[in-house]
Amino acid sequence: MIAALPLHLDSPSGGRLTLRRAWPRSPDHLLLEFHDADATAVAGQWFSDPARCTSVAAATGDPAHAVIGAGVLVQPAGADRRLPALADLVRREGATLLSHRPERRAVIRLRHGQDTYVKVVRPGHAPAIAAAADRAAALAGDSLRVARPLRCDEELSVVEFSELEGRTALEIGTGATADQLRLVWSSVGTAVRRLHAGEAAGLPAHTAAEEAQLTRRWLGLASAYRVLPDADVEKALLTLTAGAPGPTGLLHRDLHDKQLLIAPGDSRAGIIDVDTLAVGELALDIANLLVHLELRGRQGLLSADGVRASGAAFLEALRPDPDTVRRIPAYAAAPRLRLAAVYAFRPQWAVVARDLLAASRRP
Repeated sequence: MIAALPLHLDSPSGGRLTLRRAWPRSPDHLLLEFHDADATAVAGQWFSDPARCTSVAAATGDPAHAVIGAGVLVQPAGADRRLPALADLVRREGATLLSHRPERRAVIRLRHGQDTYVKVVRPGHAPAIAAAADRAAALAGDSLRVARPLRCDEELSVVEFSELEGRTALEIGTGATADQLRLVWSSVGTAVRRLHAGEAAGLPAHTAAEEAQLTRRWLGLASAYRVLPDADVEKALLTLTAGAPGPTGLLHRDLHDKQLLIAPGDSRAGIIDVDTLAVGELALDIANLLVHLELRGRQGLLSADGVRASGAAFLEALRPDPDTVRRIPAYAAAPRLRLAAVYAFRPQWAVVARDLLAASRRP
Protein backbone atom coordinates (compact mmCIF):
# COMPACT_ATOMS: atom_id res chain seq x y z
CA MET A 1 0.00 0.00 0.00
CA ILE A 2 1.03 3.59 -0.56
CA ALA A 3 1.16 4.15 3.20
CA ALA A 4 4.24 1.90 3.25
CA LEU A 5 5.87 3.67 0.32
CA PRO A 6 8.82 5.84 1.36
CA LEU A 7 8.24 9.55 0.81
CA HIS A 8 12.01 9.93 0.40
CA LEU A 9 14.70 7.83 -1.26
CA ASP A 10 18.46 8.18 -1.38
CA SER A 11 19.58 9.04 -4.90
CA PRO A 12 22.57 7.08 -6.22
CA SER A 13 23.98 10.38 -7.51
CA GLY A 14 23.70 11.89 -4.05
CA GLY A 15 20.95 13.80 -2.31
CA ARG A 16 17.38 12.77 -1.69
CA LEU A 17 14.38 12.07 -3.88
CA THR A 18 10.97 13.19 -2.61
CA LEU A 19 7.74 11.59 -3.78
CA ARG A 20 5.65 14.11 -5.70
CA ARG A 21 2.84 12.00 -7.11
CA ALA A 22 1.77 8.48 -7.94
CA TRP A 23 -0.54 6.95 -10.53
CA PRO A 24 -2.10 3.60 -9.61
CA ARG A 25 -2.06 1.00 -12.37
CA SER A 26 -3.36 -1.84 -10.20
CA PRO A 27 -3.50 -2.72 -6.48
CA ASP A 28 0.06 -4.07 -6.89
CA HIS A 29 1.68 -1.46 -9.11
CA LEU A 30 2.14 2.32 -9.03
CA LEU A 31 3.82 4.75 -11.40
CA LEU A 32 5.78 7.41 -9.52
CA GLU A 33 7.24 10.85 -9.89
CA PHE A 34 9.97 11.95 -7.48
CA HIS A 35 11.67 15.34 -7.34
CA ASP A 36 15.33 15.84 -6.47
CA ALA A 37 16.83 18.74 -4.53
CA ASP A 38 16.75 20.91 -7.68
CA ALA A 39 13.04 20.11 -8.24
CA THR A 40 13.94 17.98 -11.27
CA ALA A 41 11.39 15.23 -11.85
CA VAL A 42 12.62 11.63 -11.71
CA ALA A 43 10.30 8.82 -12.81
CA GLY A 44 9.85 5.54 -11.01
CA GLN A 45 7.61 2.58 -10.29
CA TRP A 46 6.54 0.70 -7.17
CA PHE A 47 5.78 -3.03 -7.15
CA SER A 48 4.33 -5.05 -4.32
CA ASP A 49 6.33 -8.06 -5.62
CA PRO A 50 10.12 -7.55 -5.15
CA ALA A 51 10.86 -10.15 -7.84
CA ARG A 52 8.87 -8.15 -10.38
CA CYS A 53 10.70 -4.99 -9.40
CA THR A 54 14.02 -6.74 -9.96
CA SER A 55 13.01 -8.17 -13.34
CA VAL A 56 11.65 -4.86 -14.66
CA ALA A 57 14.84 -3.13 -13.48
CA ALA A 58 16.95 -5.64 -15.41
CA ALA A 59 14.83 -5.21 -18.55
CA THR A 60 15.01 -1.41 -18.27
CA GLY A 61 18.79 -1.27 -17.87
CA ASP A 62 21.13 1.50 -16.75
CA PRO A 63 20.79 4.08 -15.33
CA ALA A 64 17.56 2.66 -13.88
CA HIS A 65 18.05 0.90 -10.57
CA ALA A 66 15.92 -0.96 -8.05
CA VAL A 67 15.66 0.03 -4.40
CA ILE A 68 14.69 -3.47 -3.36
CA GLY A 69 13.80 -2.76 0.26
CA ALA A 70 11.29 -0.16 -0.89
CA GLY A 71 10.05 -2.08 -3.93
CA VAL A 72 10.85 0.98 -6.05
CA LEU A 73 12.43 1.16 -9.50
CA VAL A 74 14.01 4.59 -10.13
CA GLN A 75 14.21 5.61 -13.81
CA PRO A 76 16.34 8.74 -14.33
CA ALA A 77 17.35 10.29 -17.65
CA GLY A 78 14.46 8.77 -19.60
CA ALA A 79 15.35 5.13 -18.93
CA ASP A 80 12.27 3.14 -19.99
CA ARG A 81 11.93 -0.37 -21.42
CA ARG A 82 8.57 0.42 -23.10
CA LEU A 83 9.58 3.83 -24.54
CA PRO A 84 12.85 2.87 -26.22
CA ALA A 85 13.30 6.20 -28.07
CA LEU A 86 13.08 8.28 -24.90
CA ALA A 87 16.60 7.98 -23.47
CA ASP A 88 18.24 8.87 -26.81
CA LEU A 89 16.02 11.94 -27.18
CA VAL A 90 16.79 13.08 -23.63
CA ARG A 91 20.53 12.93 -24.39
CA ARG A 92 20.22 15.32 -27.34
CA GLU A 93 21.76 18.75 -26.98
CA GLY A 94 19.12 21.25 -25.93
CA ALA A 95 16.63 18.57 -24.84
CA THR A 96 14.58 18.97 -21.66
CA LEU A 97 12.46 16.16 -20.27
CA LEU A 98 9.21 17.84 -19.23
CA SER A 99 7.21 14.83 -18.10
CA HIS A 100 7.67 11.07 -17.90
CA ARG A 101 4.98 8.65 -16.89
CA PRO A 102 6.91 5.37 -16.90
CA GLU A 103 6.11 2.91 -19.67
CA ARG A 104 3.20 5.10 -20.80
CA ARG A 105 4.33 8.41 -22.30
CA ALA A 106 6.76 11.31 -22.01
CA VAL A 107 7.15 14.84 -23.38
CA ILE A 108 10.48 16.46 -24.32
CA ARG A 109 11.18 20.04 -25.37
CA LEU A 110 13.82 20.29 -28.09
CA ARG A 111 15.67 23.55 -28.65
CA HIS A 112 16.92 23.68 -32.24
CA GLY A 113 16.16 27.04 -33.78
CA GLN A 114 12.45 27.11 -33.00
CA ASP A 115 11.42 25.00 -30.03
CA THR A 116 9.41 21.87 -30.71
CA TYR A 117 7.83 19.33 -28.40
CA VAL A 118 8.14 15.58 -28.84
CA LYS A 119 5.63 13.19 -27.38
CA VAL A 120 6.98 9.65 -26.87
CA VAL A 121 4.33 6.97 -26.53
CA ARG A 122 4.00 3.21 -26.47
CA PRO A 123 4.54 1.37 -29.77
CA GLY A 124 1.52 1.55 -32.03
CA HIS A 125 0.00 4.69 -30.45
CA ALA A 126 1.76 7.45 -32.42
CA PRO A 127 -0.45 7.42 -35.58
CA ALA A 128 -3.66 7.90 -33.61
CA ILE A 129 -2.12 10.79 -31.66
CA ALA A 130 -0.96 12.45 -34.88
CA ALA A 131 -4.39 11.96 -36.47
CA ALA A 132 -6.14 13.53 -33.46
CA ALA A 133 -3.73 16.47 -33.58
CA ASP A 134 -4.39 16.94 -37.31
CA ARG A 135 -8.12 16.97 -36.66
CA ALA A 136 -7.77 19.54 -33.87
CA ALA A 137 -5.34 21.69 -35.88
CA ALA A 138 -7.95 21.97 -38.62
CA LEU A 139 -10.16 23.85 -36.14
CA ALA A 140 -7.55 26.52 -35.41
CA GLY A 141 -8.47 30.02 -36.47
CA ASP A 142 -9.84 33.26 -35.10
CA SER A 143 -10.87 31.79 -31.75
CA LEU A 144 -8.61 28.78 -31.14
CA ARG A 145 -4.92 27.87 -31.29
CA VAL A 146 -3.71 24.28 -31.53
CA ALA A 147 -0.17 22.89 -31.83
CA ARG A 148 0.53 21.51 -35.30
CA PRO A 149 1.94 17.99 -35.64
CA LEU A 150 5.21 18.27 -37.58
CA ARG A 151 6.15 14.62 -37.95
CA CYS A 152 5.06 11.20 -36.82
CA ASP A 153 7.66 8.44 -36.62
CA GLU A 154 5.75 5.20 -36.18
CA GLU A 155 8.93 3.13 -35.82
CA LEU A 156 10.23 5.27 -32.93
CA SER A 157 6.67 5.88 -31.69
CA VAL A 158 7.10 9.64 -31.42
CA VAL A 159 5.07 12.64 -32.58
CA GLU A 160 6.73 16.06 -32.83
CA PHE A 161 4.67 19.23 -32.44
CA SER A 162 5.20 22.91 -33.12
CA GLU A 163 5.51 25.17 -30.10
CA LEU A 164 2.28 26.67 -28.83
CA GLU A 165 3.13 29.93 -27.09
CA GLY A 166 1.70 31.02 -23.78
CA ARG A 167 1.32 30.20 -20.11
CA THR A 168 -1.28 27.85 -18.75
CA ALA A 169 -4.54 29.25 -17.42
CA LEU A 170 -3.53 27.76 -14.07
CA GLU A 171 -0.23 29.69 -14.00
CA ILE A 172 -1.89 32.94 -15.01
CA GLY A 173 -4.68 32.48 -12.48
CA THR A 174 -2.33 32.52 -9.49
CA GLY A 175 -2.29 36.13 -8.36
CA ALA A 176 -4.47 37.43 -11.21
CA THR A 177 -7.21 39.99 -10.60
CA ALA A 178 -10.87 39.18 -11.22
CA ASP A 179 -10.82 41.31 -14.39
CA GLN A 180 -7.75 39.47 -15.70
CA LEU A 181 -9.39 36.13 -14.98
CA ARG A 182 -12.53 37.18 -16.81
CA LEU A 183 -10.47 37.98 -19.93
CA VAL A 184 -8.63 34.64 -19.75
CA TRP A 185 -11.71 32.53 -19.20
CA SER A 186 -13.76 34.39 -21.78
CA SER A 187 -11.15 33.43 -24.37
CA VAL A 188 -11.27 29.85 -23.06
CA GLY A 189 -15.05 29.74 -23.45
CA THR A 190 -14.80 30.97 -27.04
CA ALA A 191 -12.10 28.41 -27.85
CA VAL A 192 -14.04 25.52 -26.33
CA ARG A 193 -17.15 26.56 -28.26
CA ARG A 194 -15.08 26.30 -31.46
CA LEU A 195 -13.72 22.92 -30.42
CA HIS A 196 -17.16 21.54 -29.58
CA ALA A 197 -18.46 22.59 -33.01
CA GLY A 198 -15.76 20.57 -34.78
CA GLU A 199 -16.30 17.50 -36.93
CA ALA A 200 -16.77 14.46 -34.68
CA ALA A 201 -17.47 11.80 -37.30
CA GLY A 202 -15.27 8.72 -37.02
CA LEU A 203 -14.17 9.38 -33.46
CA PRO A 204 -14.81 6.89 -30.65
CA ALA A 205 -17.85 7.54 -28.47
CA HIS A 206 -17.43 8.29 -24.80
CA THR A 207 -20.65 7.70 -22.90
CA ALA A 208 -21.89 8.57 -19.45
CA ALA A 209 -21.55 4.88 -18.55
CA GLU A 210 -17.86 4.93 -19.54
CA GLU A 211 -17.29 8.12 -17.57
CA ALA A 212 -18.85 6.47 -14.53
CA GLN A 213 -16.72 3.35 -14.97
CA LEU A 214 -13.53 5.42 -15.14
CA THR A 215 -14.57 7.14 -11.91
CA ARG A 216 -15.31 3.81 -10.21
CA ARG A 217 -11.86 2.53 -11.14
CA TRP A 218 -10.09 5.53 -9.62
CA LEU A 219 -12.12 5.40 -6.41
CA GLY A 220 -11.61 1.64 -6.16
CA LEU A 221 -7.84 2.03 -6.40
CA ALA A 222 -7.82 4.90 -3.91
CA SER A 223 -9.72 2.68 -1.51
CA ALA A 224 -7.40 -0.28 -2.16
CA TYR A 225 -4.36 1.83 -1.30
CA ARG A 226 -6.22 3.38 1.65
CA VAL A 227 -5.49 6.94 0.56
CA LEU A 228 -9.23 7.73 0.68
CA PRO A 229 -12.09 6.29 2.73
CA ASP A 230 -14.73 4.27 0.90
CA ALA A 231 -17.33 6.35 -0.92
CA ASP A 232 -20.84 5.62 -2.19
CA VAL A 233 -19.88 6.06 -5.83
CA GLU A 234 -23.13 4.69 -7.22
CA LYS A 235 -25.24 7.19 -5.31
CA ALA A 236 -23.05 10.09 -6.41
CA LEU A 237 -23.20 9.01 -10.07
CA LEU A 238 -26.87 8.05 -10.21
CA THR A 239 -28.00 11.21 -12.00
CA LEU A 240 -25.16 10.85 -14.50
CA THR A 241 -25.93 7.26 -15.43
CA ALA A 242 -29.73 7.35 -15.16
CA GLY A 243 -30.47 10.84 -16.49
CA ALA A 244 -31.49 11.61 -20.06
CA PRO A 245 -28.39 12.43 -22.17
CA GLY A 246 -27.73 15.97 -23.35
CA PRO A 247 -26.41 17.27 -26.69
CA THR A 248 -23.27 15.62 -28.06
CA GLY A 249 -20.34 16.82 -30.13
CA LEU A 250 -16.55 16.85 -30.35
CA LEU A 251 -14.96 16.52 -26.92
CA HIS A 252 -11.44 17.05 -25.64
CA ARG A 253 -12.34 14.66 -22.78
CA ASP A 254 -9.45 15.72 -20.50
CA LEU A 255 -9.91 19.49 -20.59
CA HIS A 256 -8.57 21.47 -17.64
CA ASP A 257 -6.62 24.63 -16.86
CA LYS A 258 -3.20 23.05 -17.48
CA GLN A 259 -4.28 22.16 -21.04
CA LEU A 260 -5.12 25.78 -21.88
CA LEU A 261 -2.45 28.28 -22.98
CA ILE A 262 -2.83 32.05 -23.04
CA ALA A 263 -0.26 34.13 -24.96
CA PRO A 264 0.34 37.87 -24.42
CA GLY A 265 -1.42 39.98 -27.03
CA ASP A 266 -3.41 37.06 -28.45
CA SER A 267 -7.09 36.81 -27.61
CA ARG A 268 -7.23 33.16 -28.73
CA ALA A 269 -6.77 30.43 -26.15
CA GLY A 270 -4.59 27.48 -27.09
CA ILE A 271 -5.56 23.89 -26.34
CA ILE A 272 -2.99 21.11 -26.00
CA ASP A 273 -2.97 17.34 -25.44
CA VAL A 274 -5.80 16.47 -27.81
CA ASP A 275 -4.99 12.74 -27.70
CA THR A 276 -8.32 11.93 -26.07
CA LEU A 277 -10.66 13.48 -28.66
CA ALA A 278 -14.00 11.71 -28.69
CA VAL A 279 -17.68 12.26 -29.39
CA GLY A 280 -19.89 12.59 -26.33
CA GLU A 281 -22.02 14.89 -24.24
CA LEU A 282 -20.70 18.46 -24.30
CA ALA A 283 -21.43 18.79 -20.59
CA LEU A 284 -18.45 16.53 -19.86
CA ASP A 285 -15.77 19.06 -20.92
CA ILE A 286 -17.65 21.92 -19.27
CA ALA A 287 -18.05 20.11 -15.96
CA ASN A 288 -14.41 19.01 -15.99
CA LEU A 289 -13.21 22.59 -16.37
CA LEU A 290 -15.57 23.95 -13.71
CA VAL A 291 -14.60 21.26 -11.18
CA HIS A 292 -10.92 21.98 -11.80
CA LEU A 293 -11.63 25.62 -10.95
CA GLU A 294 -13.30 24.41 -7.75
CA LEU A 295 -10.20 22.34 -7.02
CA ARG A 296 -7.90 25.36 -7.51
CA GLY A 297 -9.95 27.22 -4.94
CA ARG A 298 -9.53 24.38 -2.45
CA GLN A 299 -5.79 24.33 -3.17
CA GLY A 300 -5.54 28.05 -2.45
CA LEU A 301 -4.40 28.76 -6.01
CA LEU A 302 -7.53 30.80 -6.78
CA SER A 303 -9.60 32.95 -4.45
CA ALA A 304 -13.32 32.28 -4.06
CA ASP A 305 -13.99 35.42 -6.11
CA GLY A 306 -11.52 34.20 -8.72
CA VAL A 307 -13.26 30.85 -9.01
CA ARG A 308 -16.64 32.55 -9.48
CA ALA A 309 -15.34 35.12 -11.97
CA SER A 310 -13.52 32.49 -14.05
CA GLY A 311 -16.48 30.11 -14.20
CA ALA A 312 -18.97 32.85 -15.03
CA ALA A 313 -16.80 34.29 -17.82
CA PHE A 314 -16.22 30.81 -19.27
CA LEU A 315 -19.92 29.98 -19.40
CA GLU A 316 -20.90 33.39 -20.73
CA ALA A 317 -18.50 33.05 -23.67
CA LEU A 318 -19.28 29.37 -24.25
CA ARG A 319 -23.07 29.93 -24.33
CA PRO A 320 -24.12 26.28 -23.72
CA ASP A 321 -27.71 25.42 -24.63
CA PRO A 322 -30.23 24.65 -21.84
CA ASP A 323 -30.07 20.86 -22.31
CA THR A 324 -26.30 20.94 -21.92
CA VAL A 325 -26.57 23.16 -18.84
CA ARG A 326 -29.02 20.65 -17.36
CA ARG A 327 -26.38 17.90 -17.59
CA ILE A 328 -23.45 19.87 -16.09
CA PRO A 329 -24.24 19.01 -12.42
CA ALA A 330 -24.57 15.31 -13.28
CA TYR A 331 -21.23 15.28 -15.10
CA ALA A 332 -19.54 17.35 -12.36
CA ALA A 333 -20.03 14.45 -9.92
CA ALA A 334 -17.57 12.28 -11.88
CA PRO A 335 -14.52 14.63 -11.99
CA ARG A 336 -15.14 15.70 -8.39
CA LEU A 337 -14.82 12.08 -7.26
CA ARG A 338 -12.06 11.25 -9.71
CA LEU A 339 -9.96 14.29 -8.79
CA ALA A 340 -10.35 13.40 -5.12
CA ALA A 341 -8.77 10.03 -5.97
CA VAL A 342 -6.09 11.48 -8.27
CA TYR A 343 -4.94 14.07 -5.72
CA ALA A 344 -5.06 11.57 -2.86
CA PHE A 345 -2.01 9.98 -4.54
CA ARG A 346 -0.13 13.30 -4.26
CA PRO A 347 1.17 13.70 -0.69
CA GLN A 348 1.08 17.50 -0.82
CA TRP A 349 -2.66 17.49 -1.55
CA ALA A 350 -3.93 14.61 0.59
CA VAL A 351 -6.07 16.91 2.78
CA VAL A 352 -7.51 18.69 -0.26
CA ALA A 353 -8.43 15.32 -1.76
CA ARG A 354 -10.41 14.37 1.33
CA ASP A 355 -12.17 17.76 1.29
CA LEU A 356 -13.13 17.21 -2.34
CA LEU A 357 -14.47 13.77 -1.53
CA ALA A 358 -16.53 15.22 1.32
CA ALA A 359 -17.93 17.85 -1.07
CA SER A 360 -19.08 15.10 -3.43
CA ARG A 361 -21.30 13.69 -0.69
CA ARG A 362 -23.23 16.91 -0.19
CA PRO A 363 -26.56 17.29 -1.99
